[in-house]
Amino acid sequence: MKRFKEELQIMKRFTVIFTGILAAGLLAACSPTNTDALRESMEAEVVAGPSEDETVAPDKHAPGTGPVMALVSVYRADSAGTGLERILADVEELTPQTLVDQLAGYGVLDEGTEVLSYNMEGAVKLGPGVSADEAEGSGDRIGTLDLNQVPELSAAEEDIMLRALANTFIENYELDKLKLLVNGENYTSANRTDGDDTYLEYTSKYKNSPE
Repeated sequence: MKRFKEELQIMKRFTVIFTGILAAGLLAACSPTNTDALRESMEAEVVAGPSEDETVAPDKHAPGTGPVMALVSVYRADSAGTGLERILADVEELTPQTLVDQLAGYGVLDEGTEVLSYNMEGAVKLGPGVSADEAEGSGDRIGTLDLNQVPELSAAEEDIMLRALANTFIENYELDKLKLLVNGENYTSANRTDGDDTYLEYTSKYKNSPE
């Protein structure tokens, strides 16, 4: 009996010691230091988005991104200088100045050439963006282009320049003919003098020598 009591006391002491050790372990696990370490470990497992340096730029060809470009036809002298060649160019917007800038870029006109005014009169043709109800008028559709300058050229070079200018404007604006003014006056040069009824027309066989 005495031995049994001694063994029971030993077991109680062991239980108290074990309980104390377990409680100390739980307190240590819940200490601020370990809690912070646990939080950092969990945050490290979160998949982060791309950094600022890794941000992917939008695809300029993707729908809804970047400016909408317009495709225009530009005519210039061919390599032989006896005919024209047609080039397709992307521009942000079809305007008279845009066409003149393209012509200047290809050497047809001088750099710094500006459009002082441009207007169209005559029939409104049925076509893209124009309904049958909107198509009206009769006669030729004429564009009048007033420039601040035109290069001084030989007769052959001038003829190519005027045909390139005419084809570019007539095709893009669907004209029948083009009236050219320089500083508000009829176009004149050392080679020709235009009257009020002088117009530039489209050259269909532009790849051949000028007619």
